[in-house]
Amino acid sequence: MQAKQACDVALSWPRTTTHSGPKSPRSGPGPSSYTGGVADRRIRELERQALNEGPEAFARLVFERLRQGDLSAVSELLRGDPARAVQQLSQSLTRPELERVASLFQREASRRSVRPVGPEVIRARPHMFVGGASAHHLVLEAVHHAVEDAVSGSGERSIRVVLGADGVILVEDDGPGLPASGPGRLEDRLREFSRDSAWRPISYTGIASGELIVVNALSGWLEARVVRDGRAWSLRCEQGQPVGGLQDLGPATGHGTRLSFVPDAEIFSDATIDLMAVRRRLRELAFLGASLGVERITLRDEREAQTEETFHFPRGLLDSLDELCPPGESLLAVPFHCRGHASLVGVEVALTYRCHTREELLVGFANTLATPRGGTHQVALSAALAARLTAWMQARLPVERNAPTLGPKVRSGLVALVSVLMPEPQLEGSNERWYRLSTPGATAAVREVMEPALDAWLAAHPDQTEAILDQIEA
Repeated sequence: MQAKQACDVALSWPRTTTHSGPKSPRSGPGPSSYTGGVADRRIRELERQALNEGPEAFARLVFERLRQGDLSAVSELLRGDPARAVQQLSQSLTRPELERVASLFQREASRRSVRPVGPEVIRARPHMFVGGASAHHLVLEAVHHAVEDAVSGSGERSIRVVLGADGVILVEDDGPGLPASGPGRLEDRLREFSRDSAWRPISYTGIASGELIVVNALSGWLEARVVRDGRAWSLRCEQGQPVGGLQDLGPATGHGTRLSFVPDAEIFSDATIDLMAVRRRLRELAFLGASLGVERITLRDEREAQTEETFHFPRGLLDSLDELCPPGESLLAVPFHCRGHASLVGVEVALTYRCHTREELLVGFANTLATPRGGTHQVALSAALAARLTAWMQARLPVERNAPTLGPKVRSGLVALVSVLMPEPQLEGSNERWYRLSTPGATAAVREVMEPALDAWLAAHPDQTEAILDQIEA
């Protein structure tokens, strides 16, 4: 029976991980709580029903896979053209479900019709992929790759960057190491874009960053060494093309990925690495590291005077807040801080008030990219703060009296940071200096995470709450 055969294929699928948010060991659930919890149990139950109950249950299984965005696996499962596959399911799905299936299949067909971008295309148009003519972009791409794997991995990790005196750049991490075979294998990572794939469906360090194919294509040579499952492997490429194939280096201890590469002089007229640009970005990522699964980032420069600096901010945005508003200038002895997940969006907020000023400073990040023009996540922070302060005042007034509406006044003297990590953020703006987050879902996520935590903070610090209201109303 066709449905029975198709279900046998479904049962053999690997458990692909669709990132639902960043992993944060200190608080809140990470991706595994979504993909390995209720959703995964539902898939297993539907698989059992499909085997026992036939086509209708099989259709429900296919729809659930599609709803999770597992398009490639479903296309392989159905083994036919999209129109015929949708027709097969039409007897068992409701009209909204059927429309959803048709839309997803159309998107998958469009994606597959696009010619894959290989190293040769990147070399022909390098500015489209690195966003500038400076070789330091390759360093950041390699670092972003390590951060991306930290989001989807288990436990926190360290990243080390070395700018060698001989021009060789080294980026290594102590993550699980890229696999030598199977989905997401080392050679595929170096020669294919991983977006919309089984191993990397979402980018958390930008719109299209963290791709090793870009680093490989724009390097004169690149050597990758990985240690995984007790064995070491290496692969060398020159101008994006493998040389000599994957080498088995034998048994090894530890785990991780190490990339050594030299920017291609044919691509970059000046291969000098901008140390300040690299340092600024690494420091920014380290502040956001508590939500990204990155514990520390080390930068070593061996080119002239050898220097080494370690970026380690275990309190996340709270450490950044101390720099923006030192304790001596802060109205609050205990700044507000929260971190959590809502609707597949990771949220972190830190805020305080600066004494004797009405100037506000509100800094936002979306998938680690700064949003200088604000956006829905920053609007949500202000709205949540105004709503909960108003509710706190209302609870202390007689029933017949209403608390005054705070509105924009709540931002008088406010110093705050908000960071969101989410699938497919909608960023407006032509470049990083003009980014603005317009994703509507960020509003609800920020408020859902922030408001209960803010209620608890206000209740625990009534004196500081009164100080905030006094400054706002002054």
